[in-house]
Amino acid sequence: MEQIQQTTSMSLHLCGGFGETRKMTHEDNAVYLNHINEINWRLNLRDGHIVINVASQVVAGTNFRFLIEEVITDDIDKPTNRRYYALIHRPLPHTGRPTELYAYGPVESEPDETPNDEPETKQDD
Repeated sequence: MEQIQQTTSMSLHLCGGFGETRKMTHEDNAVYLNHINEINWRLNLRDGHIVINVASQVVAGTNFRFLIEEVITDDIDKPTNRRYYALIHRPLPHTGRPTELYAYGPVESEPDETPNDEPETKQDD
């Protein structure tokens, strides 16, 4: 009975939304760095920033959701941290299409440890 419950639980986790958050891998880093200038420009990141974690979702390709933290140092005594997300889609290899930054914006509240909902998206019109 226990083995059946584990299998059912695992199957439910694999279907649908983003998987668990993780530290960046070399693959994640390559995807992120491919869009670093666009992310900086679109989010108006003016100070240094780090990627806190990443989660991925397998669809017709792979979606990557990056949680980014910027430290604002306008006031040295009181640095401010701002969090943003960036969603990047990597299509299946046979399409020949490049990766694409398709959504980004501020994180209004602390994300779940296992994000399964899409954040609000902001796209250029």
